[in-house]
Amino acid sequence: MSLTLVTPPQLEPVDTFDAQAQAVVAHAGETGLLARLIAAARAHVEQVTWRQLITAEYEWRLDRLCGALYVPRPKLQSVVSFQYVDPQGNTQTLDPSDYTVDANSTPGRILPAPGKSWPAKRGDIDDVIIRFLAGYGDLGSDVPQPLRHAILMLVAFWYEQRETAAGTSMTEVPLGFDALIAPYRVYDRRVTEWL
Repeated sequence: MSLTLVTPPQLEPVDTFDAQAQAVVAHAGETGLLARLIAAARAHVEQVTWRQLITAEYEWRLDRLCGALYVPRPKLQSVVSFQYVDPQGNTQTLDPSDYTVDANSTPGRILPAPGKSWPAKRGDIDDVIIRFLAGYGDLGSDVPQPLRHAILMLVAFWYEQRETAAGTSMTEVPLGFDALIAPYRVYDRRVTEWL
């Protein structure tokens, strides 16, 4: 089973202007560095929360179809396509009327439509291919403010502390970072058991 980013977000949840203010950068020559730090901080927040912040498209490959399919990288927006390999080895596209998408739950899930069941499939590795959109929205302002602030905290921290150890203190994230992201962490094992 695998999860592949197909179409990355078109922008970051915060911009270099906000990062410059947070990091107290007095000159404009650091915008390239700030942009790289923003991308790294966003990736870190997405990794530790197991969420997608800005809209992106993923391809999720599965070995089996059974029960509810708990979709990784909340917040699920929509299912773009649902394909599987039938017992004869032909790739089929499952009609959207044959399944139900629950984008309101965290994690989102896909279930057979009422009165329907999952189709028979060949049984090989990765012979179910689901493409889906995930993220809070297309704009940085769609991302919850605590997650945006956590990104800015990391950017400022990494800007000032270019090494893991500084003096006698050893830390990887600034104080308060974990408290900001804690309510957004996805702990649901049903998501990771599919990967």
